[in-house]
Amino acid sequence: MDADTIFETERLILRPLTMHDLPAVFERTSDPEVMRFHNCGTMSLEATRAGLEATMAKAEGLLPLGVRTAIVKATDRNVGYAGLAPLAHLRGHPTEISFDIVRECWGNGYATEASARLINHAFEDLHLAEVVAAIHPLNGASARVAQKLGLTVREKIEWPEQGLVDLYVITREAYEKRTETTQGSEAKS
Repeated sequence: MDADTIFETERLILRPLTMHDLPAVFERTSDPEVMRFHNCGTMSLEATRAGLEATMAKAEGLLPLGVRTAIVKATDRNVGYAGLAPLAHLRGHPTEISFDIVRECWGNGYATEASARLINHAFEDLHLAEVVAAIHPLNGASARVAQKLGLTVREKIEWPEQGLVDLYVITREAYEKRTETTQGSEAKS
């Protein structure tokens, strides 16, 4: 991935963030339900703007990882994001998959679809050994997304301001086995 990389899925375009995304980002960051499991809680418009600017400024330094905003092809609506970034505070700095979807669009599979594309990039293009996701045990929706992506709980880890959270993991071997199984199923249909 370089700074301008755009990924596509069946329903989504995953592109770099711009300041034009501020209204859509604020729709998520101001929603208490969306932000329930974020350390920062809900955010003001000013804080959201500063956060978006900081994320964009850090983008070059994250390469070949990064955050991509999720745009629904059929409507051109910004519904959230998916991203790959190192978890610097964990031993070995594993790469984490993260995602957020605007509440109005929960249950449509956008988080799974966007994250699956980035996990594919992580293993197929970047040749990573594993991808992780730190998920609060009460965040059932995110846990279901992780499970659909093939991640399983490896251990509990201490997370700032949240206590113990589940560290979900998918290894390269599990990803490859899953990919072979999926391709084998498609070949039979």
